[in-house]
Amino acid sequence: FVAPFECPDFYRKEFRRPAQDAYGLDISATTSMITNSVLHRSLRHCQQLSPSATVIEAQLPGSLPRELHLNGCFGCKKTGVVHGFAVWFDADLSADVTLSTAPKARPIAWEQLFLPLQQPIPVSPGQSVVLDLTVLPGLTGDLWWQWRGHRRTHGRSGRDFDFDQNSFRGIPLNPDTSSLLQHGTSVTLSSIGDELQHLLSRIDGKRTLDGLARGLRKFSPQRYRTIQQARVRIAEVNAALGGVFSTRRESGR
Repeated sequence: FVAPFECPDFYRKEFRRPAQDAYGLDISATTSMITNSVLHRSLRHCQQLSPSATVIEAQLPGSLPRELHLNGCFGCKKTGVVHGFAVWFDADLSADVTLSTAPKARPIAWEQLFLPLQQPIPVSPGQSVVLDLTVLPGLTGDLWWQWRGHRRTHGRSGRDFDFDQNSFRGIPLNPDTSSLLQHGTSVTLSSIGDELQHLLSRIDGKRTLDGLARGLRKFSPQRYRTIQQARVRIAEVNAALGGVFSTRRESGR
């Protein structure tokens, strides 16, 4: 489930703007990183401003969709300020037993997820907050979250308090990586990219791991002085790409 929440004390503590000058360092850029992070927090003392929306309902065991999407409109019944959105789940373990991580449920090991807003949205009866929520799987088993939307006033055209946030922006990136997010940026392979391209081009189902390691060592002799170092690098690439290599052992070997 997901719903808009008001939590002024929690928001003030977690997202107070950093000083422009802290011990001689300008850390104001961290404001965007912090407010684009998905937090695990207890929202027990926060106020829910609208009925929740169901993101997904599933019967387990069974297959689940790889991506989750929700286009929701939360009509606010009371005056308040939306500081972000809470996400939680209920699991019906049997006819008589339900495990819930809802903010007002009995506290257990799991807490709620909180999707903060960079700019809190004041609301009153007659206004709604529109939320477009997307959850995508990452390469290494993690999840990427995107939450965007706006405020809408009933009976009026137009909208305000637009927001467009995602958990990718909460990751500290070096300048080279950040430049890839700019429109119109030309991209070429680095030496590491050339090495990766060489490795992937040689995976044909016929070469063994040792054969790939020997080829990689020959391609980059300065980086891999032993076959074992090349083997480790191949394993690291496979893990970083989410297990893209399929391996098998030949019989009798």
